[in-house]
Amino acid sequence: MDQQEAIWEIVKTEVGYIKNIRIIVDFYLCTLINLQASLLLNEVETEKIFSNITAIETLHTRFWKERLSKVVSNAREEKRILSATDLAVAFEGFPDLFAPYIKFCTDEADCLVYLREREKENEMLRYFIDWAQRHQESKRLKLRDLLVYPMQRITKYPLLLHAVEKKTLDKEAKAVVTSRVSSGQVCARTIVDDCSTKLAQTLSI
Repeated sequence: MDQQEAIWEIVKTEVGYIKNIRIIVDFYLCTLINLQASLLLNEVETEKIFSNITAIETLHTRFWKERLSKVVSNAREEKRILSATDLAVAFEGFPDLFAPYIKFCTDEADCLVYLREREKENEMLRYFIDWAQRHQESKRLKLRDLLVYPMQRITKYPLLLHAVEKKTLDKEAKAVVTSRVSSGQVCARTIVDDCSTKLAQTLSI
């Protein structure tokens, strides 16, 4: 994989990730909230399933519009290849930028447990989730699988950035990307270390 492919991999997968997050928010969560407005499934606590997923969706929408999309638009406007420096600028302040993941990843295992337990005891919730997972709006993606994506994404950023770093020959650009890789690794490790073991145990049950 050359540098341009490595940069494009981050851009392409970010778009796909945002689409999946919006399936959670715009379809699963919003449909459940609408049912509760009609006095159905009010016993289900949405935050105990979805945590702060709306904050995650907002974060990535802004990250794309205000930062990552500029990697592509700058290259098009200036008629040049994608810039590793532009990419590094997009990830500036990695820990603060992705701070909402701290709550989401901390809650994730408990959310999956809550979802499983409510499904066992609540026939209407089982029916709703089964219907949703077969609906075209969900792209037939299972809710439990979707809820695991955020942790997978936050831990993948350092790997994706490292791939760009390895393929960047310009020393100045490489140094900037290297700093983002280091920052991303620290952030991802801080977020995940206290959560990954608990999540793995939950998924194995």
